[in-house]
Amino acid sequence: MRTALLDDGAVAAVVGTRVHPHARPEGGALPAIVYELGADAAVPTLAGSSDLYEANMLLVCLAETRAAAASLAELVRAALDAISGTYASHAILFVRITSSSVAYEAPSDGSDSGTYSTLITASIHHRH
Repeated sequence: MRTALLDDGAVAAVVGTRVHPHARPEGGALPAIVYELGADAAVPTLAGSSDLYEANMLLVCLAETRAAAASLAELVRAALDAISGTYASHAILFVRITSSSVAYEAPSDGSDSGTYSTLITASIHHRH
């Protein structure tokens, strides 16, 4: 999904290449996107297992203000919701945004500026 985000002009205009797996680099610039792939399981059918899989992905849109994090999240939603195609040799059948929420991380250095985030959960249906 990183490729899909970087290929989207609106997302890339805001974050450049700051789309990171697992964590943002220490002191990394904002805005940025951090993503984590969760469970990836075969979708059961009446005939047994299939080659259809469903993976869950958490995307965290980070920014210096709540409005900027929300705006980035809308760009991510527009870039990913209902896409299909081949990414990293996986045939993506469709992506569905299932939820979103907001959060704030207080600064650890005693300053006044923390990090705002909008968390997006996506369900990715694909074939291996």
